[in-house]
Amino acid sequence: MRSITLVVLLVSSVCCVLAHPLENTNNELITIDTIHHHGIDTLDEYWTTHRMAKAQPLLNGVVSSLSGVRRHKPSVSDRLVDIDPIGASGEEMEGKPWPTNDGNAVQTHGRLFFVTPEGKDTFCTATVTASESLSLLLTSGNCVHQGSGGSWFDRFVFVPGYSASNKDGGRYHKWLGKYRVAMNAFIDTGDLGSNLGAVILYPFQDKRIVNVTGAQGIKWGIPKEIPVWHLGYKGDALHFCNGTGQEQPTDKTIVGLACGLPADAQGGSILADYYGQNPGKMNSVHGHRYAFGGKQLVLGPYFDSRVAEMYNLIRYLS
Repeated sequence: MRSITLVVLLVSSVCCVLAHPLENTNNELITIDTIHHHGIDTLDEYWTTHRMAKAQPLLNGVVSSLSGVRRHKPSVSDRLVDIDPIGASGEEMEGKPWPTNDGNAVQTHGRLFFVTPEGKDTFCTATVTASESLSLLLTSGNCVHQGSGGSWFDRFVFVPGYSASNKDGGRYHKWLGKYRVAMNAFIDTGDLGSNLGAVILYPFQDKRIVNVTGAQGIKWGIPKEIPVWHLGYKGDALHFCNGTGQEQPTDKTIVGLACGLPADAQGGSILADYYGQNPGKMNSVHGHRYAFGGKQLVLGPYFDSRVAEMYNLIRYLS
């Protein structure tokens, strides 16, 4: 059930959000819902090191066809922004391990653990994203909600820098989820062009997550066929692909990248303006995968004016 109404104050294109828990009210674009932890200490009592190690990746991100998925007409007012290319091949990569075990990429990406309505311990990849709240994660919509009229996932915990040697969150802590967010078009119909989700985190020891890990930026309305990087998990390690983004002819709200990363990477960032060390700008997420001719496309929602509106609705939420 959608349970939060949003009062939006627009001043010079800056959005402030006041959230009130009122029944049967919601914003037309997104729904914000409180995460339930069922009365236990989720950080330590439920999400133990053993339970996190046994969790399985979400397996709802494979599509058999790219036809007939478009349900949203993109806005003709989406603003284009020129960016400098970083140069990369457009050929498919299987995904390479990230070469270091620290630094900006490792700190801002992590495993997002949650429990499905069927009670399965599951994970996706998520990215710490710059916002005024210093508490925002972006991931795919199907990493927070089942879509197509289904249910929310629950008991969210985020472990930045998760790895074989950092399974207890010791380096950058474990962070408890407070709110989950998804686009209504995905919640109601499973629209793949609206497959974007967010989680707002509680503070830990009086610190916000961005104070500990830093954050990636965000950008919308930019050209689709530009050099991009995709960062996400494969096994216990952060991996990456880099290449040229691909516009999808069957759905202008979806962008793609030839990349062989598996379900572990679902929800991971697709970054423009990224040079490997300094933060980049998110312009999509790994929402689903499409296999053809022995290759795989990683596909995600194009960050357009709808994403800008969603971001402005949640950037202050804490």
